[in-house]
Amino acid sequence: MLLALEQIKNIQYAANDILKKEKSDLRLMIEGFKANANGKIKEEITPYILRDQLESFWYYSGGERARVEIAFILAIQTLINSTNPYGGLDFLFIDEVTEGLSEKGLYNVIDALKFIKYPVFIATQVDNQSVKCDALKVEKLNGISRLVK
Repeated sequence: MLLALEQIKNIQYAANDILKKEKSDLRLMIEGFKANANGKIKEEITPYILRDQLESFWYYSGGERARVEIAFILAIQTLINSTNPYGGLDFLFIDEVTEGLSEKGLYNVIDALKFIKYPVFIATQVDNQSVKCDALKVEKLNGISRLVK
């Protein structure tokens, strides 16, 4: 359990470094493996976000949560890559994290990730003209999906 708590703290520190690189004023606190009042260990990881005060993850908007989720994903990826003798994979694929974001929200998330120096693939329903970035478009016609320009 102590080893797991140490890794949770490492992920938290790495995610907060990434949030700084995203130019976000949000910070992440991850709570895990704590004792309940009856002495039983609660094996649950709970994320909190700090801006002016500590709030539930769900208190924040979809765009703010997306930034924190991406920072969390990147933190875990960084830790995994750092243990790989070959350096790991420098590629980020994001899908459900952007679900429900507006065009402006998606643009803000993409803009926040400009510090990443490797390929980032974001699956979204928002048209690429709205967010002004390179895009692959998939169309489905008669049950067949195709990449189109």
